[in-house]
Amino acid sequence: PISVTLGNNSLLSAAVSSDRTSNSFVFGDSSRSAKMGMFTNSAFFRLVPNGDLMSIPYVAASKHIITGFRDNGYTAGRLNGVESKATAPNAAAQTTWVTFGSANSTGQYFSGSIYGAILLDDYSADKVMKIENYLSAKARATL
Repeated sequence: PISVTLGNNSLLSAAVSSDRTSNSFVFGDSSRSAKMGMFTNSAFFRLVPNGDLMSIPYVAASKHIITGFRDNGYTAGRLNGVESKATAPNAAAQTTWVTFGSANSTGQYFSGSIYGAILLDDYSADKVMKIENYLSAKARATL
């Protein structure tokens, strides 16, 4: 995994497909309360930024556009263009999204394809849409 610390108003977005059906996390934080990827004993590709959950059915080799971001102290995420509810900052949220390729555990490494990733230190809603559309086109994924 690669360590990345997102400051205020920054994001990390990636186009991926997973080839593992469990414990295959693309993003994770140091406390492991925020993560995106496949979860054990589940048929869902999930986004969990600090407890708020959204998921979609897992289909082998399906491509996803995932985005984790910080916005004025709040953490949130997007899965295929749909935003998860932003959550108030807490101790774990202060260094959210510090790993790319795992959820800070050797057993939770990402296994699959990464078609592209973008790290942006300053963003707007318009930039988020442009980044996700770019990654979607690059990976030939549907938002």
